[in-house]
Amino acid sequence: MATEHIVGKGELVHQIAARSGLSLKDAEKALDAFTEVVPENLARGKEVRLIGFGSWKLRAIAARTVKQMATENIVGKGELVHQIAARSGLSPKDAEKALDAFTEVVPENLARGKEVRLIGFGSWSLREIAARKVKSIRTGKDVSLPAHKRVGFSAGTTLAQAAEAPKGASKTAAKKR
Repeated sequence: MATEHIVGKGELVHQIAARSGLSLKDAEKALDAFTEVVPENLARGKEVRLIGFGSWKLRAIAARTVKQMATENIVGKGELVHQIAARSGLSPKDAEKALDAFTEVVPENLARGKEVRLIGFGSWSLREIAARKVKSIRTGKDVSLPAHKRVGFSAGTTLAQAAEAPKGASKTAAKKR
C-alpha cells in the first residue's frame, strides 16, 4: 500500500483532537494510554470489547468454557475509559471523548481507502474477499457469496508480546518500570 494511503499516529492524533475538542497533547496522551492498557488487559487474560467497533482477545481465551469466561474477564468501554484516564492523567469525560473520537475516525479512514497504523499496537486495513461458493449450514446447498471488503486487523509487537506474557504481568508494564 502506498505511503499516502496510510494514517499514522500523528494524523490520527490530529483527527481525534479535532473530533473530540481536546488539545493535541491530550489526544496524544489518550491514544498512548489506549495502546498501553489494551495489551496489559490481554496479558491479564481479559477480553477488551468496544461495542460497534471491535474487540481484542487472545486465542487462548476463546478456548475457555463459558463458565470461565465470566463478565469479570471482559473489559468494556466504561472500564477502558477509566484505565485510559488513570494512565493519561485526563478526566474520565475527556478520556471518553478521545475514545469515542478514535472509534469514529478509524472507520472513516478505512472508508476512504486508507490503512490506519499504530506502530507497535497494530493496523487496520480493508481486505478484499474474493467471490466464492460455500455450503449453507441450514440447507446444505451451495451458496454463492459475492466479492466484498472486510476490515482486517494485524496485531503489532506490543499486542503479540501480551499474548506471551504471563497473567498479571505484561511486558509493556515491565518495560515502563
